[in-house]
Amino acid sequence: MGLFILVKKLIIILKKLLILIFMEYSNLLVLLVLAISPFIYVPYIVPEEKRQSNSLAWLIITFLLGLVNCMGYLMILFLLGITL
Repeated sequence: MGLFILVKKLIIILKKLLILIFMEYSNLLVLLVLAISPFIYVPYIVPEEKRQSNSLAWLIITFLLGLVNCMGYLMILFLLGITL
């Protein structure tokens, strides 16, 4: 029974990978820019002494901002009915 669940999860992961492989390159480029952009603009917004006091937390916050940007873009595509 446990092997069946493992195989089922593996199939789900492979389906997601296939979706990413066959995604249009323009969408991949936009998602990449949206994911990386917080690492560019957060250092200009937050002073360096605040970032250095807890650098791991700021790294995680910056990564999560990029993730939220990507999720927002994907939601807009979904709501407009645009295929990936």
